[in-house]
Amino acid sequence: MPIEINSSYSKAHHLRPEHYFYLTDGKILQNMEQLSTSLKDMNETVFKYHVNEDKNDFANWVRDVFGKQELAQKMQQTKNKDLILKEIKKDMFKEKARMILDLPASYFKTVFKKDKPVDAKKQNSVEQPAEKKDIEKEISKKLDMVIEKENEIEEQELLLKRKIEGQRKLAEANLLHGFAIGMVICLVILIVYMILR
Repeated sequence: MPIEINSSYSKAHHLRPEHYFYLTDGKILQNMEQLSTSLKDMNETVFKYHVNEDKNDFANWVRDVFGKQELAQKMQQTKNKDLILKEIKKDMFKEKARMILDLPASYFKTVFKKDKPVDAKKQNSVEQPAEKKDIEKEISKKLDMVIEKENEIEEQELLLKRKIEGQRKLAEANLLHGFAIGMVICLVILIVYMILR
């Protein structure tokens, strides 16, 4: 039986309209998942309107609407979109991990050990603390691995973006250099033509 993990990052978690976040480009954010998704594709003009030297609207929204003081403080410390997105993703993993760890051990027995049916009497009885701790440790290890891999992927994406941007700037410089050389050659030909005429 699937379980709904309803968190501030869940697509099922929506706010009342008076708590929505209205971006300057007209998009409306109703939860943290939408903030995370929007930040990935947000153009610099929209981002700089909401996050600049004078303010950080996203950090304020996260603190005031979702009550995420620690995340808001980390977001407030930077004006870099990628770093803000990274902090949001870390918080998302932590929140989902906490929710998973709060599930009863019997849930994991039924989900992960489908080949061995769980005795109804045992399922309704008080869980053995050792079993729950073992499951919690295993889940915590796997979540740490997922977070680490996610961070590696994000770093690789950031390096790739920087490399592409560097190559684009180099191509633009080469184009301008070629154009300038072409103009000088045309000017020399024109001067030679005028002299020989």
